[in-house]
Amino acid sequence: GCVACLSDADCNGGRCDPEGHCVDCLDDGDCGGGHCSTEQSCAECLEPGHCAPTQDCVEQQCFDVHCSSGAKDADETGKDCGGSCPACPVGEGCAAPSDCASGVCDEDTKVCMGCTTTMDCPVDTFCLVEVGSCEPRRMKGEACPTSDACVSGSFCVQEVCCESACGDACHSCLGADTGVADGECDVAPGKKCKLGLNLPGLCDAQGACHLSL
Repeated sequence: GCVACLSDADCNGGRCDPEGHCVDCLDDGDCGGGHCSTEQSCAECLEPGHCAPTQDCVEQQCFDVHCSSGAKDADETGKDCGGSCPACPVGEGCAAPSDCASGVCDEDTKVCMGCTTTMDCPVDTFCLVEVGSCEPRRMKGEACPTSDACVSGSFCVQEVCCESACGDACHSCLGADTGVADGECDVAPGKKCKLGLNLPGLCDAQGACHLSL
């Protein structure tokens, strides 16, 4: 999901769009010589004209024309993939994890495989088991599908990477609860809580739980 924000400072180097969502870019000027796509993410190219004459635009990156020749050539490890070309799908050849879109190169068969656990993945990545792909660990405020999806020092709380374990009943890591950016553990006025004997309560602005009448 999108990361909520109030300003660019909440976006880990990204931009806060007018709807209050963190995005990589608002225009090409945010991309350091690259191009801002319709999904508001920076890309090296969006069309062939953005690349050198000897290159094609493949998956928003500029690659040498041999990467779309239909054959395994040059330094490719699979057909039109690996080496200096786009990463290979599962089943194609590989020499290193970087040759594989999944991030997993079987050391024995030298074939790209899907991951089944984070132990299969390179450092600073985690296994998104549903698709068998090693993904970069998520930053504070970003959605986390698993407990090991966040960068070191962050915690996956309420499905978002949070600055702390945020275990107090009247605190939250969700901006919708606290009014600050996602990933910041803060008081959550109005959040439901439990009192002694499991009585229902509501949190106040100071982080205390009071009986809900």
